[in-house]
Amino acid sequence: MSMKIIRVFPRKTNMTPDDDLAFTTGPPLYELEHHPVHVSVTFTWDRARGDALAKQWQRQGFDVTISASQAGKALRACRKKNVDSAGKYQRTLSN
Repeated sequence: MSMKIIRVFPRKTNMTPDDDLAFTTGPPLYELEHHPVHVSVTFTWDRARGDALAKQWQRQGFDVTISASQAGKALRACRKKNVDSAGKYQRTLSN
């Protein structure tokens, strides 16, 4: 049995999946099975929207994780420190 994950994105782009478990909004009004929710934030300017979406899903009782590359911030830090990797930002919301 494979683990299902609800994926939430702060904005719709050409790369945003369009399956039944991919959302760009808060939880739907219809009943949805409780699976872990991953909010994916690619750009730093989407972080506030990603945080807001994560809180909406959490209020409905879902376990929420926010993960992001934060590309702009990480690249500036890498240039400053002469580091090769871009790094990652990840946190889990607590109830």
